[in-house]
Amino acid sequence: MTPAAQLLDELVLAGVNVAIAPDDPTSLDLDGTAETLTPDRLDRVKAHKAEMSAILRGDLPPDGCLHHDSACWLDARADDRPGWIRTTCRWCGRFIGFRPKDS
Repeated sequence: MTPAAQLLDELVLAGVNVAIAPDDPTSLDLDGTAETLTPDRLDRVKAHKAEMSAILRGDLPPDGCLHHDSACWLDARADDRPGWIRTTCRWCGRFIGFRPKDS
């Protein structure tokens, strides 16, 4: 589980309501007490806001990786393998593999 997914779990278990802001799908609405929304937690939310909002929108699963889904692959020319494409996961950066350029 990614730090963003862990933080979402932590917030929910602490009683914080976490939702996508209605006017901005990349922002979060947090509803909790001062005891649950500590400065440390708010700093971590700021650091992971993009991934947390992607998880809540359903664009990214809580485990943080869609490398099994070809729609989330990033292809690049494999400089060390002429005629081949190097594929990595857009979300986690994991190397997926090489394939011929004409496939």
